[in-house]
Amino acid sequence: MILLYSRYIVSNIGRVNEMARMMSAGDFTGLIEVKSTDEFGQMAHNFNTMTESLKTMLSRVAGHTHHVASTSEELTASAEQTSKATEANRTSHSGSRGQASMEEASPLSQMR
Repeated sequence: MILLYSRYIVSNIGRVNEMARMMSAGDFTGLIEVKSTDEFGQMAHNFNTMTESLKTMLSRVAGHTHHVASTSEELTASAEQTSKATEANRTSHSGSRGQASMEEASPLSQMR
């Protein structure tokens, strides 16, 4: 009797340990088969619930990460457009100022 109970305990601990090993390697696809309603069955059920919760949370984090990356790309593109527009505006203003200064200094403008 003690030997059977000992094997039962070792077997259940082994299943949970294997699942924990898989999860530590990043694999959240497995589930522990719940075979009883005793403490080991409750532990397996709770472990499965935890695995599903972690899988959902990681999926949400991945979704938010993609959203942040997309927003970052949009902001970078917008900043580049603003920079180009500012540079073009600066160039067009310096060109017209240079022209006005040259007209003021020319002898023809002094005769008018």
